Amino acid sequence: MVALCLLSLLSCSKSQPELTAEDLAGEKFSEGAKVKAPLGKRKKQKATVLEVYGKLARLRFADTNVGWALLKEIEPQGAVSHPPKEDTCDAAVGDRVRARWSTAITLTNGTVDEVYGKLAHIQFDDKDVDWALCADLKPIEEAESDEGGDVEESGASAAVTQCKRACNGNCKGARNKAKCVGACRRSCE
Repeated sequence: MVALCLLSLLSCSKSQPELTAEDLAGEKFSEGAKVKAPLGKRKKQKATVLEVYGKLARLRFADTNVGWALLKEIEPQGAVSHPPKEDTCDAAVGDRVRARWSTAITLTNGTVDEVYGKLAHIQFDDKDVDWALCADLKPIEEAESDEGGDVEESGASAAVTQCKRACNGNCKGARNKAKCVGACRRSCE
């Protein structure tokens, strides 16, 4: 646990780190601002700012996905602030949880690798990453019991989600990419 805290000092310290001039330099985004940002480990794509929270912005991407991105990874770069002190998270670094990736319906297993105010950064078992609201996280045991305890079903759901995520890349260069992605996602079920 100590090693994980050392990797992510922000998530384990109770006090807020000092903001540098570099943190404060950048655009102050308002709702509706147009930017380019990565979603998880994907390359940067066009998005619209929905909300700014400390060092993160919640974005709606052109492909209808919704996700969080670090302001320093957004083009143009955004200015960082602190999240409200009253925002807390019950999850801790190293916790195994189930969370939604973007607009996915199913919950996917992952590990919390950073906590920031009301958000937790999740390293999903399929190697993707995303931020999730702490209030929406479920411990793996609780999530399985909510679904009737059928572990095979949750594994199948994770496989379906992973298959659907791969469709965008699988259809790269297709003549009608939207049609290809739709057919690919239907075949995953």
